[in-house]
Amino acid sequence: MEDEHPHGGNNQVTGDDQPSSTSDAVSLLSSPMARRTLIYLTDTSTTTVEELADVLTGMEATGADTLATPADRRRVRILLYHCVLPRLDAAGYVDFDAEEQTVVRGDVPEVVDELLDLEW
Repeated sequence: MEDEHPHGGNNQVTGDDQPSSTSDAVSLLSSPMARRTLIYLTDTSTTTVEELADVLTGMEATGADTLATPADRRRVRILLYHCVLPRLDAAGYVDFDAEEQTVVRGDVPEVVDELLDLEW
């Protein structure tokens, strides 16, 4: 299992809610779950917290060569809802609606694209 840090790093955000530097983007993306969320949203620009929890729990279990349990899914969902999605939302990478339980891909800067080594 990968270690998630809910308060991880010094994530300074500028007035326009974009990370102020590459180091801020790296800090934000130090979470494997944050990276997987953005990768998933490259193909599926809109999802729900429930669907995202299912997908990320499966990715995590596959990476660890184990079977996912309901407890694993619950942990992933809690981390998404309380830590990962609010941080990605604050950076403008996603639009997280906690009330509607939806996640929409936001304006992902080129530096993040490069860090993820993805072609959008």
